[in-house]
Amino acid sequence: MGLTPWKRTGGLHSVNGYIKTNHGLDEMTMIRMWLGGFVIAGLASVACAERHPNIIVIMADDLGWTDVSTGRTNLGNGSDFYETPNIDRLAREGLAFTACRMQPNCAPTRAALLSGQYAARSGNGVYNVASLNRGSRKASKNPANRPEYSHAASRLIPPSQVQDVPSSTITVAEALKDNGYVTAHFGKYHVGGHSPGTLPEDQGFDHNFAGCAVGHQKSCFPKETESGWSFRSRVGRPELDPYAQPYSAEYLRENGLPKSLESTPKHITDAMGDALLDFIRTHRRGPNRERPFYAQFHTYAVHGPHMPRADLKAHYKGKKPGKRHSTVNYAGFVQGLDQTVGRLIRYLKDPNGDGDPSDSIAEKTIVLFTSDNGGSHGTSNVPLRRNKGTFYGGGLRVPLIAWQPGVVPAGKVSDTLIHAVDFYPTLVDLAGGKRPDPRQHHLDGESFVSVLRGEAQSRPRTRPICYYFPGYMDNRAWPLAVTIQEIDQQRYKFLYSYETGFAELYNLSRDIGETKNLLAEEYLAEHKSLANRMIRRLNAWLVRDDPTWNPARMTDKSNGKLVPVGVPEITDSHECLRERKQTSITPSHVLPNAEHTQ
Repeated sequence: MGLTPWKRTGGLHSVNGYIKTNHGLDEMTMIRMWLGGFVIAGLASVACAERHPNIIVIMADDLGWTDVSTGRTNLGNGSDFYETPNIDRLAREGLAFTACRMQPNCAPTRAALLSGQYAARSGNGVYNVASLNRGSRKASKNPANRPEYSHAASRLIPPSQVQDVPSSTITVAEALKDNGYVTAHFGKYHVGGHSPGTLPEDQGFDHNFAGCAVGHQKSCFPKETESGWSFRSRVGRPELDPYAQPYSAEYLRENGLPKSLESTPKHITDAMGDALLDFIRTHRRGPNRERPFYAQFHTYAVHGPHMPRADLKAHYKGKKPGKRHSTVNYAGFVQGLDQTVGRLIRYLKDPNGDGDPSDSIAEKTIVLFTSDNGGSHGTSNVPLRRNKGTFYGGGLRVPLIAWQPGVVPAGKVSDTLIHAVDFYPTLVDLAGGKRPDPRQHHLDGESFVSVLRGEAQSRPRTRPICYYFPGYMDNRAWPLAVTIQEIDQQRYKFLYSYETGFAELYNLSRDIGETKNLLAEEYLAEHKSLANRMIRRLNAWLVRDDPTWNPARMTDKSNGKLVPVGVPEITDSHECLRERKQTSITPSHVLPNAEHTQ
């Protein structure tokens, strides 16, 4: 009696075991061998799932750190108005991270995830959505409360930038294909299509469901055309059209949705969920079924316009406002996203839906749930400072959850400091570890796969998180260099304004809202040495002799010279002691309701 040997098929390992008669062995020996064989097979199966799992990255759009009702991802600051029971369950069954940072808005984060590089690398180049020259064209009407940099008043001229990840970049999708994966992109892409050769299908994705240059949906519901219902005019491509038909009674019954939705237009978040599940089902039956898949599932939710399904809108209209959140349309949009996450997890646990989990692929699939930046209009990021588009906590800090039963530690919380550039090396390590040759493609991030596999609850960073922003973004951002560093078991954040010379230092371990500037006059003597220590590490990141490191340079209007990217060290008479109005905090944590703010 025995097991057939391991068989390599495509990118996956699998066991095809059967029992055969083995004469001459006593019954107990046969039983021991039989049980032992299944133990070995089980352990091998777990090892296989660890090495080559299916990978699904769910990236919500503009979902803030406090926009989920679980407190596991946000140090107990979950929403008491928005309802996300499926995401909450994901956090309970998986590993929740409390200290994940992204870039301050959509496109830079997606470029960092796709390239594994900071914007200053030649394989990235995306610093901001659309342009670095997004200052106001006229002075603010209320400069005391909403200071903005007008084109006339600003001291520096920002450089140009690309909007797409270059076609020459070895993307995370291409790296995963090199590790044997079938790859698919769903939804918002935003960093391809402005220039030739940069769409998902050009950048390593075998399948592309609607990914293009479009940065947000024009509407959350399809348009009825002569040829049928279509999302094309809403998102720029037709791949979601097969899932655009109005809700049928059968669909509502299968997905536990109210009968009142029958024959009404389908919401784009539901259509995206349909597309993802259809892809997985087709893949499992297709010629590449022995290969693992990578699904980059980038939702349009919860970017404006905020248009929830009618049933969810009605639900929140009748709900008492919470302490922090109360916006009805936004809340309904968030819960619609949560329901799609729930559909996916239910499918992974029981693909044929018969209640028998013997066909589960959950143990073979890792799911990462996160957002591209902090919360924007329509929500509040309190206790974090400010919002999307800023380099304060409300713009950078996002939820992150990892889930894979039997592999990722369940019910745990990690304070590991993570940045968008860390996803690329982590995903490749999950997929088998074959990374691009660093001479061809340098990775700026640090893998956190050891935390995902339970080998460590937290992983100290060997390099600081850094940001360089050579441009203007209305009242939210101005030319800055920023770094977050772990020093003496504390986390500190330093910000320097190239526009004014003003500097800020915060102890994030004690001041999550970034309210106490440790470089203010009364604290400067005690913290100057610490700040300069951080500046030296920041400058080592900013200024380097590396042909692939090309930070875009600003020009000084007064003399026409390029502005040095290096940050001066702090002295007792440093400009940082004189705070300018332009860098003062906006009293409100919520932007005005400008539906299409990016």
